[in-house]
Amino acid sequence: MDDVIYSASPLQTFLGAFGMIAFFFALGIAGLGFGILRRNESTIARLAAAGAGVFLILAGIVSTVVTIGTINSGSQTVAIHVNDKFVALDNCGDSDTCERYMLETQSGTNSIDVQVNHATYDKTQIGGCYELTYYPGRSLLGGQEYEYSYQSVTNITRLAVADPSACE
Repeated sequence: MDDVIYSASPLQTFLGAFGMIAFFFALGIAGLGFGILRRNESTIARLAAAGAGVFLILAGIVSTVVTIGTINSGSQTVAIHVNDKFVALDNCGDSDTCERYMLETQSGTNSIDVQVNHATYDKTQIGGCYELTYYPGRSLLGGQEYEYSYQSVTNITRLAVADPSACE
């Protein structure tokens, strides 16, 4: 069985992370430039802007290292059984709420919460068996964040219907 429910390239999967990294660097360089070039501002304002710029550049470097480490570690494919699915509501602004579509799954003894888009959420069935290909999260030092028992997965590249015997 190979009914693909969701598929994305690694570039599409990490596009948000690359955008965040670019934002950190752009804002950091702007803050650093403001601190250096704006001679008519007070010294405290210039130091604060330069300090914030340096902090954002360092945050961009750390984010780059973690993202590249995650990509270089490669993807992993597991058979998952969908135990439940739900819509999580988050605060995302002035009295606004955002929806995240979550699949609560299990692979062997590991519990995996998978964040998916709306279309994928609608196509998955509770009790179904699926083949999930994803990039496991990595820590700053290169180890897997959640090697055993629980994982929260957002970097998925493929979700396909699998033979039910794969989930036993």
